[in-house]
Amino acid sequence: MVSISSNLNVNLPAVSVFTVINRCVLLNARSLKNKLCEFNSLLSDNYMAVSVTESWLDSSVTEGMINTSGSYSLHRNDRLTQQGGGVLCLVSKNWTSYTVPIPEKFKTLDIIAVTILTDIGSVRYITVYCPPEFNKLGLDYIVLLVECLEYLCDTRDTIVLVGDFNLPHVDWNLLNSPDDDIRSRFLQFCVHYGLYQFGNTPTRENHILDLVLSSDHNIMSDLQVVETFSTSDHSKTEFSLIVGQHDNYSSSPAVYYDYDNADYDGIVSYLLIDSFFILSKV
Repeated sequence: MVSISSNLNVNLPAVSVFTVINRCVLLNARSLKNKLCEFNSLLSDNYMAVSVTESWLDSSVTEGMINTSGSYSLHRNDRLTQQGGGVLCLVSKNWTSYTVPIPEKFKTLDIIAVTILTDIGSVRYITVYCPPEFNKLGLDYIVLLVECLEYLCDTRDTIVLVGDFNLPHVDWNLLNSPDDDIRSRFLQFCVHYGLYQFGNTPTRENHILDLVLSSDHNIMSDLQVVETFSTSDHSKTEFSLIVGQHDNYSSSPAVYYDYDNADYDGIVSYLLIDSFFILSKV
């Protein structure tokens, strides 16, 4: 058993009636292909962001089939090499969002990263699916996943990291885990980057497999583990992000003065021959 010392244990912030909150949901679909009607019904609840793991999608399922209302921006990463896996993140079009490019070396991972613009700055919203392997394949996968997450977390953006990590027997309150170099490696990554895990209720049987983490301990509120999605064997996780929408500034050109490269000698010369400047000295 590995135990890591940290001060990450915090309480969810209290929310006043004046706070801007935005509902998000994380779910394991175990294939969306045969659940598209139910999924579009879920989208009608007007979430800010919807993260799906084990989407099991391919190119035969179009964006219009996933998001029939067209009210969300769809960011997806389908697993192309074999059946299963796959992740996607839908962000309400009320929010500006775009997919974060990931280096080619990480293309075998089930991961999608999205930047969402908010009033507190950019939020890097990452969705992950990690297969339940505790062997050499599992170790290789978690090593590559942690390397990818380190790349994505090397930013000034606020990190929100959600997904089905399939890492049971991690105590997120005491920050300890089995010493198997899989769970312990991921736990060490979370502590190193100051990511706090907000969920403390099992999402499948007696295990907390679906995680909601963030680098901002005050961005999250009202996390609840609720009923399963359709025939999935995981409960959904709903939570609120305490952020406001980014101001939509005018697209008119703006003028910014480059003071670092100004011709200060020329400015002084001009002021010395300016009649108003000379009279003000008299």
